[in-house]
Amino acid sequence: MLQKPYVDETGKPYQQKDPKRIILVTSIGILVLLIIIFIVIAVNNGSKARKCRSIREVAIEAAIDYAKANELLPTIDGMSVTVEMSDLIAGDFLEETEVSMKSNTCGGSIKLTKMGEEYLGTPYLNDCDYCSTGDDWSDEQDNVPSKNKVVDVVAYYNYVTKETNYTEWTNYYTPEQLEKEPFLEVTDDRFNANIPKDAENVEIETDTQNYYRYRDLRYKYYRVNNNNYSDFSSEQPEGYANKDTNTARETEWSEWSLTAPDKKDYRTIDEDTGYRWYYMDGKTKVYWNNGAYYPEQPDEQYTEREKEGVDVFRYKDTQWRWYNGERRQYSSWYATMPNGYYYRDDELSQYGSWSSWSTTSRVDASNESYREEEIEVRSRYRLKYDMYSFHVLSDFVKAEEFESVSGKTIQEVLDDPTLELMVEYKYIYQK
Repeated sequence: MLQKPYVDETGKPYQQKDPKRIILVTSIGILVLLIIIFIVIAVNNGSKARKCRSIREVAIEAAIDYAKANELLPTIDGMSVTVEMSDLIAGDFLEETEVSMKSNTCGGSIKLTKMGEEYLGTPYLNDCDYCSTGDDWSDEQDNVPSKNKVVDVVAYYNYVTKETNYTEWTNYYTPEQLEKEPFLEVTDDRFNANIPKDAENVEIETDTQNYYRYRDLRYKYYRVNNNNYSDFSSEQPEGYANKDTNTARETEWSEWSLTAPDKKDYRTIDEDTGYRWYYMDGKTKVYWNNGAYYPEQPDEQYTEREKEGVDVFRYKDTQWRWYNGERRQYSSWYATMPNGYYYRDDELSQYGSWSSWSTTSRVDASNESYREEEIEVRSRYRLKYDMYSFHVLSDFVKAEEFESVSGKTIQEVLDDPTLELMVEYKYIYQK
């Protein structure tokens, strides 16, 4: 016998609902509600975390500035200094509004610990609402905790003996040699050194030495004081009968030219291939000397040249003094007046060859009027490296234990060039 469906007051039957569908819809609704609650909590916690991180960061930065200004920063790795928040605010290193929570200004202190070239700042804050630093800290651990946590360090010390060693010096190298092949790596073959694999702090040391060379400005002197001599000329000037061949000198080279000079028996002509040199300014060619032709690169800026070359010429002439009457009887080239020659021709001068290089200067009061000196700084190199012993102490110890265990203070170890302080850090963080 079929059961009659329930009916409403109008006599229409109720629609029967699927129980499984009701459970599904309810479950979805609860899940959505939980997600919304989770998002609200996460956003709120994230906002709180950002607020706390901001307070800590500005307080640590202010503490470092304060410690620098007051010369309080520790100089030994692992050592620390504590700066009070109240001092930061009173010294205008920190604004109250930067470290306020609701109506309270955060108090407490900032601990600064030297770790190599950096300083770890650890905020110990109170009256700072949910940003206050609690007393629940983790055990010591080797690894650096998450950057979002308040972290402090505990330093442990040991030391080793250190022996500083040196290789032999290399030869001295000229600036030109070093420009082509500088000493950049400790593995450079020119050191010709076989240092231990466990060598530490290997570095290149440099020593310089001045090298000197000189040349003398020399003149021609003459015996007979005959003033009936002409100026220098390649061709016989009017009114002068004789050429004094002992007065020969050469002019400077002329500029390079496209025009071939006239051939003369006293003229030396040089011929070469000239090019138009340029560099690129964007897409534009910028030519040297308005496009003049030159056989060699005229300037380091002008690195390119046109492919087509042309013949270019330059020349220099030999000149003499011409005279009437008795010859002056010129000497050879001398830096100082030779015996028997009483007059110097100041227009007949030339430099002698450069001397060989020497580590001693040969310019003094007796020759500085005519001697020109050139100085070249040459360099030599060697390797410096340290060799360390095993740890002297059986275990690393805290600073307050170090002297009693080692018989030395930390500062004494630092001041001794034969010792090296070793530091290890353990990290703790606020839970």
